[in-house]
Amino acid sequence: GVFFYLPKMESAEEAGFWREFFDFSAEHLRLPEDAIIRGIPLVESLPAAYQMEEMLHELGPYAAGLNAARWDFKASIFEFIMADPKMVWPDRFGVDIKTTDFMSNIFRRLVAVSLKHGAVAIGGMATALPSRDEEVNVAAANAIRADKEWEAAQGFTRGWVAHIFHMKTAADPFKEVHVPSWMHTPEMADPDKYPIEISVPEGPITVAGTRRNARMLIEYIEGWLAGQIGRAHV
Repeated sequence: GVFFYLPKMESAEEAGFWREFFDFSAEHLRLPEDAIIRGIPLVESLPAAYQMEEMLHELGPYAAGLNAARWDFKASIFEFIMADPKMVWPDRFGVDIKTTDFMSNIFRRLVAVSLKHGAVAIGGMATALPSRDEEVNVAAANAIRADKEWEAAQGFTRGWVAHIFHMKTAADPFKEVHVPSWMHTPEMADPDKYPIEISVPEGPITVAGTRRNARMLIEYIEGWLAGQIGRAHV
């Protein structure tokens, strides 16, 4: 089959566009009826987090799963809340999804929506690249394993890596948790258990951290508008 990774969507209507695109492509290319085309939305924008179930519905037979974003999702939150003086965050590098309740809930909601509809829940990207410094590799591996152990415990069954060097490190926690006897709890498959409520994470708020957060958002949006990030991948 052909599997499309669909980044940067902000609404179910955009998912509907992809369904029309896949329908048209199958007809135009005269693909056989049993041809497999699937799309996996990357939930990396705040509006998309509120419409995960609707996006799967709009993709219809082409829906394969949902992918949770990490860094880009934080950037999207900043895009919508940074002008609010009550929403000044600590440095984003100190905001850990595993220990930030409202972000953990968004991840759990993604899992619940996926389980409810028989879709695959894919965890965040392990972005580390191999280094010539073995201490750097060990530190990266420890961080990746901690993230993937947490994701597997929430019900995610897959994850991405930026480089094959860290493939085994990222994959092992999923294999260890999701043994054949593993079963999700009813609560894990109930999206209503995980409402989306944006709040200020715990941590020191500093001028340096605020400047870095603002700079990150400006660079992120500039890259998006310039076409340097967010292209659909096959």
